[in-house]
Amino acid sequence: MVEKTKSIFLKLKPVGKGFLWFFLTLLLGFLLQIIIVFLIQKTLGNSFSFYKIILDGNILLFIIAITSSLCVDTYILGKNNNYKKTVFFKMMYSVIPIIIICISAVLFSARYNKKIDEINNEFFLAAEITIFFITMIYAIIIKYNDFK
Repeated sequence: MVEKTKSIFLKLKPVGKGFLWFFLTLLLGFLLQIIIVFLIQKTLGNSFSFYKIILDGNILLFIIAITSSLCVDTYILGKNNNYKKTVFFKMMYSVIPIIIICISAVLFSARYNKKIDEINNEFFLAAEITIFFITMIYAIIIKYNDFK
């Protein structure tokens, strides 16, 4: 089973490997939390809502973790030196992670510093989904560069 999975992964293009990396990270890091919350709420008889999980800021913490792990792979572990080659990749490895982490941290802080009545849930939902997809594209590009 492991050998078959490994051979499938090796046959993928770098973009596919980047997407698979992001999906597996999402699955192992985020969806397990949803399953646990779902099981706890179902056993206690409460209703389960993805909307509530998104508004609680769990996605923002996941985004910060993903972006930070990509930076650690590059800068601390030195897995990829391609970030020094072009202006595009210099920006992708330095400016974009700072922007993503700062926006996520500000959104998370703003969510918890406001009273429940003052929160514009639609704004926070749209902002979290937008930053999630930006992070997904960022991770796929970085992993594409790592796997090529």
